[in-house]
Amino acid sequence: MKSNFNLAASVLMAWLACSILFSACSVNRDFIFRAHEDFVFNSQLPDSSNTDFKITANSILQFDLYTNEGALVLEFTTSDVQRTTINAVQANFYQVQSDGFCEFPVIGKIDVAGLSIPECQEKLEQAYSGQFIKPYAIVKVVNRRALVYSGQRGQGSVVPLINPNVTLLEALSIAGGLGQDANASKVRVYRIVNGQQQMYSFDLSKIEGLHNAYFIIQNGDIIHVEPVPQIAREVQQDILPFVQIVSSLAIIVGVFTRVIN
Repeated sequence: MKSNFNLAASVLMAWLACSILFSACSVNRDFIFRAHEDFVFNSQLPDSSNTDFKITANSILQFDLYTNEGALVLEFTTSDVQRTTINAVQANFYQVQSDGFCEFPVIGKIDVAGLSIPECQEKLEQAYSGQFIKPYAIVKVVNRRALVYSGQRGQGSVVPLINPNVTLLEALSIAGGLGQDANASKVRVYRIVNGQQQMYSFDLSKIEGLHNAYFIIQNGDIIHVEPVPQIAREVQQDILPFVQIVSSLAIIVGVFTRVIN
């Protein structure tokens, strides 16, 4: 009987060892966008293209046009007319196509992708100058957003980019800051530039990396903070059910052995 008990115990231990081995293979399986240590990222500040927000394909523009250098805007501001009613009447929305062109009334298609808001307004004012006297354009992008995975494993959020130039640090703050398992030295930003995937890496763990916090986030960017591997904790969580089963079986075998004896 003792040999049978030892055999059962050996089988249980072997099963537990196999369970631990297979559990270890699934550790950190919820990680996304993993990068090897020798992976080459793009330059963090490519020329001067990251100093201001740029209009991209699929942006939805709110466009208003006034004559006489926008004198009517001042009349609305200083009059008793309800501004919300005026905005509701004047708001016009246009989508930037995948080729970067947006079709406006009268002037037709205009290439606006890659332009900042002031550059786009100036270009539209020049385009409308042949039809209107001293045109004044107001342009807003109403669907600006970024995806943020802040290191809280299994969680992500869509961050609206309400301000004109939202920085990397500001976007992370809107998303709730860095997660509990976040690795501040491995902050990534993924974006599409002229149809090409660009990938930037930042180290926000040290004061020397403070300048990286002012990196301007563009519409459609993916911000990903790589989590710190929690191997011991995950292995413990994975094998805990097996340990409980083995403990229960050991108790049953012990009771059965005492009854037989």
